Amino acid sequence: MLKVYRLMLLLVIDLEEKMKEKKSFLKNSFYEVTITLYFLFILVCSPTLIFASEFQGTLNSVSITDANSSNQPPTASFNYVKNDNIYTFDASDSSDSDGTIVKYKWKFSDGTTSSGISTNYQEPEGSNEPIIVTLTVVDDNSSISLTQQTVLPQLIIDNTDVGFLTTGKWFSMKSPAGFHGENYMASAVDGNTTAEWNTTLSKNQEYGIYLKWQSHPNRSPKVPYEIVNNGVKIDSGYINQKNGESSFQLLGKFLLHPGSFKVKIFKDPGFTVTADALMIKNSQ
Repeated sequence: MLKVYRLMLLLVIDLEEKMKEKKSFLKNSFYEVTITLYFLFILVCSPTLIFASEFQGTLNSVSITDANSSNQPPTASFNYVKNDNIYTFDASDSSDSDGTIVKYKWKFSDGTTSSGISTNYQEPEGSNEPIIVTLTVVDDNSSISLTQQTVLPQLIIDNTDVGFLTTGKWFSMKSPAGFHGENYMASAVDGNTTAEWNTTLSKNQEYGIYLKWQSHPNRSPKVPYEIVNNGVKIDSGYINQKNGESSFQLLGKFLLHPGSFKVKIFKDPGFTVTADALMIKNSQ
């Protein structure tokens, strides 16, 4: 029985590749009937195996082994890092307590697939939609484990982007260096000025909110800011623009809801205020 299960698993996992490699094979009607019968056999005898190989759900993890449980299924696990708009996903943390993992298969919510212990994925330009990543691992006894993560691309709104708005008098600056993008904005010392970064969120979850400004000894030590989600102010406070070393500074982590979102800063009388970029990151 175990051998039958293994054969069925290998058939389901490898059939797509074999069909691609042998397109001419399908021109023969005899083999088309044979493949159809294989699928009918698997559907009747083991529907859970079809589910494992064509996983479409939102479960965090699934493990399948032989009927007698004589083999321990592998553990599927992965981490990722991001460089610009390229994600690198690494399954090195996956393991098998009584054997070895022989296959790693990746599937992304946009239909992209890949194989291997690690893979790269290019984030769609301008997208802040969640990326659902599914990793399937198969061990040397044909047992399967799957794990799934939802990744939110970090969103950066620069002072040159459409979502950035100002009131009052501001100047485009390129010194000192260290700003994000092409430049940053500096307010006039006098007058009422505001700057805000606006976007639309699509998912209910916790986000880290980061703001970037150009620090300098002559900057304001107490710039007022507020964070607004769907017209409701969820946080407010002050930022010290004398400090910050021109890097993104965490304002806080908040459970936010789908809809409009903005961060707004206000003038501190008698000081220059700078506005550079806002970053929103998935904190889960």
